[in-house]
Amino acid sequence: MNNKMKIEVNGKQYTFRFNSSKLQFECNYGYKDNFGQRQSRIIKGKSVDELTENLKSTIRKIEDNNVLKETVTLKNFFEFYITNIAPIKNRKSTINNKINTIKNIPSHIWESRLCDITTIQLQLMFTSLQDKYSQNTIASLHEVLSTVLNQAVRYKIITTNPSKDCPVKSFKNGKKNYISLEETKTLLTFLKTTKQYNHYYLPVLFLAFTGCRIGECLGLQKDALDIKNNTVKIKSQVSAGVFYNVLKTDSSFRTIKVPAFVMQEISSNLTDSDFVFTNSKGNCIGYTAFRLAMKNIFKKCGLEYRSFKQFRNSYVKTAVLNGVPLKVIQNILGHSKLSTTADIYGELESEDTFYVANKMEQAYRTV
Repeated sequence: MNNKMKIEVNGKQYTFRFNSSKLQFECNYGYKDNFGQRQSRIIKGKSVDELTENLKSTIRKIEDNNVLKETVTLKNFFEFYITNIAPIKNRKSTINNKINTIKNIPSHIWESRLCDITTIQLQLMFTSLQDKYSQNTIASLHEVLSTVLNQAVRYKIITTNPSKDCPVKSFKNGKKNYISLEETKTLLTFLKTTKQYNHYYLPVLFLAFTGCRIGECLGLQKDALDIKNNTVKIKSQVSAGVFYNVLKTDSSFRTIKVPAFVMQEISSNLTDSDFVFTNSKGNCIGYTAFRLAMKNIFKKCGLEYRSFKQFRNSYVKTAVLNGVPLKVIQNILGHSKLSTTADIYGELESEDTFYVANKMEQAYRTV
């Protein structure tokens, strides 16, 4: 290496040399990365002009990705958070939910510099969104935004989290919707005897008698079935039309016992597909198509459709009223917290819980 020379880029002088062995010009560019660590890159060019252009391009790319500069926007930092921070503690489905939630932020805040965003500005945003979104949507937005801004504080991009002092209504648990065993039988009979909707019979049967989530049901594959022992390993799901080998939480990975008559129906109708439940063309059933079909099917059966959680909630209710302990139900459903299971139980009508008194009386009389 010889012939040290200088070039000017963006008002700064950079030293470069000609590498006679490689017949190219080279410049060592030093910078700090997103963690404040010193880094360097060797920029190359066959001519001084090419070296200059390559150096300009490199500086531009590094600055665009440098979230430590004062001009970083909420959008810039959120992209950094999703790429570099969120995957450490969050599953892909959770990250997708955060991305979808943050889309509700107005563009004028989304494009604002982090250092310019104020608590008053965010409070006005949350208040204005009340006319457009539900209480839970706003609570979710506040939660995700607070998480992101807390990370910005940790990275010393801002000194305080402006959303910290914004009062927002907490999450509201909606009234649980149930479907009785009689209504379930009506629905299953209709599905089994109606050719147009016959391929929905098995997944509805599975949902009704296992309490599984809809994504777990649609993502169930044949290698998860143990037909001999009537068990199923819940280890995959379909979310937003994409198959995943990950579930909502670690406790969602579980093996459940399936009623023998349900397993018999399923095993007798397996196709060549890897998926247990398929549509009329033999492909994996899509969530949107399933939901739209179920709304129509419920209507034809004279039933009220709210969501697929009707089956899951009803499974809990039936189990509780038959004396199954909540801890057992929690494990079957794959809830990470017992309080989640208890929340469904808490929605039962008071007369539904009278069975406790009956059980206590039976226990007393047997003493």
